[in-house]
Amino acid sequence: MSKLMASGKFGFLIQTGTGLQYMPWIHVNDLCNIYIEALEDSEIGGAYNAVAPQQVTHREFIHVLAKL
Repeated sequence: MSKLMASGKFGFLIQTGTGLQYMPWIHVNDLCNIYIEALEDSEIGGAYNAVAPQQVTHREFIHVLAKL
């Protein structure tokens, strides 16, 4: 369990700072699929930015996480 979710088992999540800072994130399944594609496709090279396509603030992220 991540440190971010540790307090969730007690029924609350913690927003850090103002919550207005942007938070890059990616689902673990999506990240694994990127790794697999990079290993299987010999034409892939260079650097890749592995984050979700939409921008979310920490406050928005925590709000959605709390619903889950």
